[in-house]
Amino acid sequence: PASTDEFLISDAGTLKRIDASLVGGKDFELLASTDISTDTALVEFDGLFGTDYKNFKVIISGLLPDTNGVRLNAQMKEGGSYITSGAYTYLIGADIVYNTTSQSANNTEAATNGTAIIMTSEMKNSAGEANNLDITIYDPLGSHYKAMTWHNQNYGNALTNLFRNYIGASVLRNSTNDCTAIKFYMDSGNIAKGNFKLYG
Repeated sequence: PASTDEFLISDAGTLKRIDASLVGGKDFELLASTDISTDTALVEFDGLFGTDYKNFKVIISGLLPDTNGVRLNAQMKEGGSYITSGAYTYLIGADIVYNTTSQSANNTEAATNGTAIIMTSEMKNSAGEANNLDITIYDPLGSHYKAMTWHNQNYGNALTNLFRNYIGASVLRNSTNDCTAIKFYMDSGNIAKGNFKLYG
């Protein structure tokens, strides 16, 4: 129900009316959703980081690139423009299983002056092997550098049956201005499929 809806309740036989906003509550509110089914250059959430919420979640499911072996990138907007200079510090680390003999390994990728945040390692563009991310954006309107963490389940094409479990973290070390938007895109080619949801 919407917060403006009303319920009728019985108080010892007396009917009373109560707003739906006063019944229970939600941990997260869906603010925007984008569903990609054909090649799309990027997904952007702009102007949605409001003061009603402190922190924000982005859930990406069913993500596939249109090109084999590319990575998902992100950039943030401050002062009305996306930051494209070397201001991003990020680190992703993974546990890996691969091949038919269940061999295991680990992998890290990092930068201290990146032009974007690299959120995944190379991804396979096989229809049955989609990628998924759970992202938390911390206080994007706060007077500090802007931070994110995420968890990524990732299929890669560099090895046979390559499966990764990634965790990642990043900081935009540009200014303490408000972050007003974030965009996601592949480092080459387009996004072929995926559902992107923003929660406050």
